[in-house]
Amino acid sequence: MPDMVVAWMDALVPVTITLVIGLVIMNTGFDLPLFIRGLFSPISAFGQTWLGLIAITFFTCFLYSFGFTWILFPIAWAIWMEGMDANMAAVAAGHVAQNINLMETVMGLTYIGGQGCTLALVIIVCVLK
Repeated sequence: MPDMVVAWMDALVPVTITLVIGLVIMNTGFDLPLFIRGLFSPISAFGQTWLGLIAITFFTCFLYSFGFTWILFPIAWAIWMEGMDANMAAVAAGHVAQNINLMETVMGLTYIGGQGCTLALVIIVCVLK
């Protein structure tokens, strides 16, 4: 077969398989996003604790020091959005917002002055000098 036909078939087969699987999932009523959220619910529950906030921040900065920038951002973003949604629902119901691990908290407390908390390092060096 000509190379053009082989390349076309190589691209067509995976796309067709993906479309067929997607159609089967859609027609059975299976909710894939809800299933994925169920798998990650323990991570989200842990992420809304102080220890989870520290762990996400630590691993983000740790991986950043090796050149893996924003590798944990999709996981953190999901935790932040669920926490923000729960906080908005609680405030709308007249309750107090309970979730602490939000994008604003992380950016305001840990990333001020740089992702590796370099502002805190500068302050410590100035105090020790």
